[in-house]
Amino acid sequence: MSDFIRLHKVRRLVFASRDVHSSSVVASMRLYHLCIFLLILKIYHRGMAVIIFDPSQSAFLLFLLLLLSQLSVSQNEFLAKDIATHSKQINSVAFTSDGKHLFSGSEDGTVTLWSTADWKAQTTFRCDGTPTLSPDHTLVASNGFNKEIALWDITNGSRIWSSGKLIDYRRCISFPSDGRTIAASSFSEIKLFDVATGKELKTLRGHNGWIWSLEYSPDGKHFATGSSDKTGIVWNVSDGVPTVRLFGHHFGIYTLQYSPDGNRIATGSADSTIIIWDASTGTICQLLRGHHGIVSSISFSSDGAYLASGGSDGRIIVWDVHAGNELHSWNAGQGRITSVCFSTEGKWIASSGSSGRIKIWNAQ
Repeated sequence: MSDFIRLHKVRRLVFASRDVHSSSVVASMRLYHLCIFLLILKIYHRGMAVIIFDPSQSAFLLFLLLLLSQLSVSQNEFLAKDIATHSKQINSVAFTSDGKHLFSGSEDGTVTLWSTADWKAQTTFRCDGTPTLSPDHTLVASNGFNKEIALWDITNGSRIWSSGKLIDYRRCISFPSDGRTIAASSFSEIKLFDVATGKELKTLRGHNGWIWSLEYSPDGKHFATGSSDKTGIVWNVSDGVPTVRLFGHHFGIYTLQYSPDGNRIATGSADSTIIIWDASTGTICQLLRGHHGIVSSISFSSDGAYLASGGSDGRIIVWDVHAGNELHSWNAGQGRITSVCFSTEGKWIASSGSSGRIKIWNAQ
């Protein structure tokens, strides 16, 4: 992961001027300086490198060429694969636990399972809504815009059951590690379904706004939710009682994930921050700032040492969880980032966005 620090980015400019007697030339140079400075601020507002600029026309053109080449390297140095996959926005990507496949679901109504050996599609089928893959990789649960929860067989694309109409199409959906139930949100409620029969088991209430994020703990004994009411709740699965409440964000919690050991919860918010919490007490462990917009997706590495985040600003950031430091960030070139995911062995980070493309980034 130390390789994430390799890129050099522009932070400030140092201008070395020659003797210039023409006021018009001086004005032109100042305009050049201003344009370059604004461009640098927009693209490389964080970084370490210093560029010395000689304001002659040839030096200016050379500088632009160097800048463009720097941009190319910055965006592509870790890029392993760029896959044109779906015709509309991709809402979710996830690696299977064995690392052999990558799963993607799109607003174009399709789900695709990709081989990580050659990045070719192995299975594609129609599926309404945003899909979530079951732990054993055989089922997909979807949250259709028709306000139904549906369960699909990924081997043949057939629908096993659907829930019937809910109050609202669900914002998020999750399987526990044993794969026996599905938790799905509907406005401010959480509904639990039996996977085998599709029967609704219970409805839980505790939030005062839309539930935007939901995930089971690794041991399946709890699940956490994040809401537009700016709070998170940790629920006890056995009795449906809230055990911990998370207070600290200034706007709604858009995404969340448990650490692999289940001891921490990371939440990403519309306030542009990420908070890492103690899952048992709700104490804030780390506050991470780096995005300039909604933090739309987060993913822990399998060892819990690193966190990848993606946002509406189009950037991906990799964090050192223990130190709370940003290790590296880049513009992914996918529009708004909708999903990021570490592979199980930590070799790759997959990302998706509003562009309908999946990008695979080297993470080692």
